[in-house]
Formats: sequence, structure tokens, C-alpha cells
Amino acid sequence: VVAASVAVDWRRGADWTSGISLFESATAAVPRSARARLELASLYGREGRTDEAIEQFQAALAIKPDYAAAAYNMGNMFARLGRHTDATEAYRRATRANPRMSRAWKNLAIVLDLSRRPDDALEALERGVEAAPSDPQLRVALADRLLGIGRDGEAESHYGYLIERGVDAPALYYHRAIARHRRGGCAAAIDDYRAAARHRDALEPMHVALRGCELELSR
Repeated sequence: VVAASVAVDWRRGADWTSGISLFESATAAVPRSARARLELASLYGREGRTDEAIEQFQAALAIKPDYAAAAYNMGNMFARLGRHTDATEAYRRATRANPRMSRAWKNLAIVLDLSRRPDDALEALERGVEAAPSDPQLRVALADRLLGIGRDGEAESHYGYLIERGVDAPALYYHRAIARHRRGGCAAAIDDYRAAARHRDALEPMHVALRGCELELSR
């Protein structure tokens, strides 16, 4: 029995000479393994074999329709190919399967922006923050967008949420200062400008803004 096992292992050794060979063998041996098909799809994608990768992602989702990772990775492939409509559908499928997958919400917003659908992109970020409130990058993306379209009170609230929970980044104070400045002038923003400028990672615009407000208030 031992001799037979060694012989089988030796004969099958060529199947495991690469990751692709390994997972091609795995999908052949266990064709209903969604995980094996996901791994094979990812390896195909790295090799530039995009058609085969998409086929394996779709096969994984046919086996397991709520496989968020497969939908997300397929969305990434479509996005890299410039197929924004297909990417949007894939990312939406990922967020339906796992609403707390914050990276899917972020990438969905990106492809919606690329499709010139800014209102839908904003909605994606809002829904993402609602589903995954503790993800700081997702909340920053939403806050920055709100600041950019002049919804300063909402932006200020999101920056404050992160600051209160110990997220340490000078941009949070600086952008909250901008939101407060627009709403209440330098008197409302000066403390945040100071906090941003005193941070070890402060940038020159933060110092400039602080000096401008200090001069204005001193006058």
C-alpha cells in the first residue's frame, strides 16, 4: 500500500508544479468547489488570461451565488478591463452578499464615478458607511465627497466621528476645519487648523491656513 501511494504521488507530481496546475487539478477533481474555482480564476487573472478567469469566477458564483469574494474579485477584473457596467453589477452583487464588505462599496463608488454617475457613487458610499460604520477609509471617502459638494455640516459630522474614535490623521482636522470655516469663519475653524498644523505629518497648506486665520483673528 505504501509503495502504491508513493507511486501515485510521483505520477501526480507534475500536477502541482504551479499554482495554476494545482487548482486546475483541484477543479477537475472537485468540480463543485467554489473556492477552488475562485483561486484558479485569480491565478488566471494574474497571468493575463482574462477570459478564462471570468469563466471561473462565473462558475464559482453558479455554484455559490452568494459568494461575495468571487463577485468582488470579478468586479476588480472587469474594472481593470474598463468594463464599468459589468464591474458595477459585480460589486453590487458582492455588497448584497456581504453588506459589510467595505472595499466593494468603495470600488463600486469608483466605477460609478468613472461611468459619470456621481449621485449613484455618493449613494454607494452612504450605504456603505451605513452597513460598515467602523471602516475609516470608507467614511473618509464619504466625508471628502460631501465636503467637495458643499454639504459641510454632514462632512464635519463624519470627520468628527473619526476624530472622536482616535483616528490620527492631520487631514481629518484640516478638512473639518474647512467645513467649519465655511460655516462659521476662522473663529469656528482655528482649533482644528492648529491641531492639523501641529501634527508631525502636517503639510504646508495646513500651516498656511492656520497663519491666515491667526492674522485675521488678530486684526
